[in-house]
Amino acid sequence: INHLVELYEAWGKPEKAEEWRAKLPGKESTEKQ
Repeated sequence: INHLVELYEAWGKPEKAEEWRAKLPGKESTEKQ
């Protein structure tokens, strides 16, 4: 799912990326940053 978030950001859809990020467990969403 993290790849989806990155794809949405690359497509210029940060709002969608945030939507997916909200569905992830907190640990996983901060790992990439």
